[in-house]
Amino acid sequence: MFRSDNYWLMLLSAVVAVAASYVALDLTSRLVAAKGRPERRTRMAYAELSRINGSLRDEVGVRARSQQALRAARDELETRVSERTADLAHSNESVRVSAQQLRLMCDEHENLLRNLHDNIVQSIYVAGMNLEEIQRLAHTDPARAAAEAALTVGVLNGAISDIRRYIDGPSERIDTTPLRANLAQLVQLSSAELSPSFRLEVDAAAAGRLTPDDAEQVLQITREAMSNARRHSHSKHASVTLAFRGDDVLLEVSDDGQGFGPADLKQDGGGLDNMRTRAREIGAGLEIRSSPEKGTRIVLHIPKGGVLNET
Repeated sequence: MFRSDNYWLMLLSAVVAVAASYVALDLTSRLVAAKGRPERRTRMAYAELSRINGSLRDEVGVRARSQQALRAARDELETRVSERTADLAHSNESVRVSAQQLRLMCDEHENLLRNLHDNIVQSIYVAGMNLEEIQRLAHTDPARAAAEAALTVGVLNGAISDIRRYIDGPSERIDTTPLRANLAQLVQLSSAELSPSFRLEVDAAAAGRLTPDDAEQVLQITREAMSNARRHSHSKHASVTLAFRGDDVLLEVSDDGQGFGPADLKQDGGGLDNMRTRAREIGAGLEIRSSPEKGTRIVLHIPKGGVLNET
């Protein structure tokens, strides 16, 4: 720590005062000893005062140079500290920006993987199941096979459009108005010849209450839940319901299939986790109810206000 200039001046004044006191005492002693010789006393006093004055000037010069050197060292140190602080602030800002960019890239990567899994993969899976059914119907009901082929072409064209959107940039959010039509299309693309057969019930007022983000996540969660029911439930009947429960909106996808237990959740390929993530993004609660041989219910609870905890 550096002392201020006032500190050194006070210290120097004290030294001068002490020195002057000793000088006065010494002069007094000498004057007493030289009593009766005025000229000699005067010369002696003058010489002594000259010597003391020179010593004091030398001391003041040394102190001044020391203070100047200390001020220069202090200024240089403050300059270096300021420069170093600025460098560290710049480095910290660079690290913060890099970390933010990395988080954004990771989020975009996760969103892309989730959309590919919940949208493209599921569409291709539906197309594959429909093609198997078309192959069977080609010999027994050619007209039905042709209708199913048209639906399958629509599924594949939709998948191609989605892939192009993902390549060009973030996928566009759907409007709240066509949500019912989009859900109906998901049910329609599930061939009536395939199990389970889905029944759709949509309250138009409930659908209209959803924001574009809500509607997008409802559509994707429904798609994933329906795909899981087709692949794993071995059920005959299933339903998709969107309605009000009090002031909140409730989406329910259920089936009467074989269900699953807690151990089966650990073997999930990511679809259930994706649904949970989508629910969290819109502040909704996701509930998965299932047990062996008792079917499965997936319930998305979208509150009118606030955020629900996932159960």
